[in-house]
Amino acid sequence: VLEKFSSSSTDPSPKLGIWDKIRFCIHTQADISFVGGGDLCVVLKGLRNPYNLDGLGAGLANIWSNGVIVRIGSNNLEKEAIQITSGAFKLIVP
Repeated sequence: VLEKFSSSSTDPSPKLGIWDKIRFCIHTQADISFVGGGDLCVVLKGLRNPYNLDGLGAGLANIWSNGVIVRIGSNNLEKEAIQITSGAFKLIVP
């Protein structure tokens, strides 16, 4: 509905991706450290069905350990909006 109130963009450049939009929306900086050697584990499902846990539904797991620091909105050479640094990283695909 709101798109009809304004004309379409005449800019021929490609639309911004989600990570670029997040970078423009975040106006703060944060460093998150895991005290006591804690690990950061992110598990991504392979399918939308929460009951399908094997085959294509298994997805993958990312595990950061040994001095994990998550930097959000920090100034870094790579110009990344979110950056995770650690001493060790494991990518697990079941």
